[in-house]
Amino acid sequence: MNPVTALQLAGWRRETASLYGRVRDQADPAAARELWRDGRDRLLRAHPQSPLPAGDPLRVSGVPYWPYDPALRWTVPVEPAARPRRLEIDTGPDGVTRLEQAGWVTLPASSSPSGTRRPAAAATAAAATCSTRPRAPTSAPLARP
Repeated sequence: MNPVTALQLAGWRRETASLYGRVRDQADPAAARELWRDGRDRLLRAHPQSPLPAGDPLRVSGVPYWPYDPALRWTVPVEPAARPRRLEIDTGPDGVTRLEQAGWVTLPASSSPSGTRRPAAAATAAAATCSTRPRAPTSAPLARP
């Protein structure tokens, strides 16, 4: 990997980690969401490692999100995984990202289209830990078209 690109990628990761830390420090969930959204839009608009190509209209308008809805925010326990699964994702020139499942979460029935309680794949992914730096699960808003 080109040294400049490696430094840019390290900068992207550092800025993203810092943003998520500031979001977790917010007492007000609605304010935390706005901080997250503004920070993500800033990174996606201007950072050299943005996944949005140059000229993409989302660099100007920002990524569209549904409005904040406090009814879609839950505090749920992380249930330990009986047999943690491991996953390796080839990230191209950046190498391989290794994840290890830390546990499961079950979302309330009202959050599921079928009205049943079940483990949620997106929430399970949030409970994964990176092999190089364990992280506590976080609740970040999901982008929706």
